Amino acid sequence: MKTDSTKSNSESNYISIGGRKTVSPKQVLMLVADINYTTIHLFNGEQFIIATTLKRVQKSLNSHGNFIRTNKKFVVNWDYVLSHCAKQLTLHNNQIIPFSRRQGKQVMEKMAK
Repeated sequence: MKTDSTKSNSESNYISIGGRKTVSPKQVLMLVADINYTTIHLFNGEQFIIATTLKRVQKSLNSHGNFIRTNKKFVVNWDYVLSHCAKQLTLHNNQIIPFSRRQGKQVMEKMAK
């Protein structure tokens, strides 16, 4: 019988979000809020919806990656940001994500690094 301590290293890189769903934080491109649901977009184009708030998902991912909240609807993985302008970010999938005035300071600090 296998125990949890015998998990391989690749399995330990996955985190549990939204009940039974596990995902590698390195594969998460962005999170999109819709009231009490969150749509998780992966780098490979997959997406799925979980019944968990964006705030809670972001909290579980923060210690595992380079995630930043751009406004009340989006959290993006900074590793997949191609470019940035005055008020928006462009991701690897060419999606443009705006950032709010409130989150602007945090985004600008990330841009400076």
